[in-house]
Amino acid sequence: MKRPAADPAVAIVESVRNLPPLPHVALRMNEMLTNAETSARDVERLLSGDPAIASKVLNIANSAYFGVAQRIGTLTHAVMVLGFNTVRNVVFASTLLRSLGASDAQPHDPVRFWKHSTACGAASRLIAERLHLPHVEEYFLIGLLHDVGRVVIRGWRKQEAEEIAQLTAEGWTDVQAESEVLGTTHAQIGAALLQRWQLPSLHVDAVRHHHSPELARENPIAAAIVHVADLLVDAVLLGSDEDSVVPSLSREAWDRLGLQPEDLPELFRGIFDLTEGAASFFNLGAA
Repeated sequence: MKRPAADPAVAIVESVRNLPPLPHVALRMNEMLTNAETSARDVERLLSGDPAIASKVLNIANSAYFGVAQRIGTLTHAVMVLGFNTVRNVVFASTLLRSLGASDAQPHDPVRFWKHSTACGAASRLIAERLHLPHVEEYFLIGLLHDVGRVVIRGWRKQEAEEIAQLTAEGWTDVQAESEVLGTTHAQIGAALLQRWQLPSLHVDAVRHHHSPELARENPIAAAIVHVADLLVDAVLLGSDEDSVVPSLSREAWDRLGLQPEDLPELFRGIFDLTEGAASFFNLGAA
């Protein structure tokens, strides 16, 4: 009996032997958030084992963005001020930037790439808030991770990445060029990577379908949110790659979210405001 052909995205991720695993502190943080009995002191003990991340959490808690009147000097207090989900996002952003930055995988323009990623996270969170969805911080994390498949292509498929860049320079969209060269896309590769990291299906499905939200079946709202957020961020000149062609907006995703053209000015203002705060994650991670 003939075996079905392997998913090319999964095959690419499985073929990368030196792909950094999701760091232990991020995995453990994710596990702790599923336990209702986890306390701020528990999180503090975890973060204390990684001084670099502990320092980032303290710096963000004391940033002007959170507007705390008095200086926060302990990790436990910082965790209480920021909340578990925000701390988890700091941990993920910091550890991903550190582990991927230490490898050969770097986007063509790392500053622009991670700025786009954090802005997309902020925009996803904003849209989730407008829809009154629970756990809106999850959408920041999904937006932050939505393009991680690009890092895999740049870092471990260098020859193909050059061929893709050549096609995009000729006017192809990234998705068209990736499908032509690799038989898959950065969205599908990113989803395969998140599965390897054992992240929830909400994150995997939204990343897989952020360029094809009409195909999302398990989490169509999440896929629509990240799709629209991605394009709104591109519209304010924060694309992940200066030379990439912006794909078209899915009308089905737009309608699914119940958004109207008159909502755009407020959305753009919110994206600018939230991106300023989200830059804390990027700047600290890059440092």
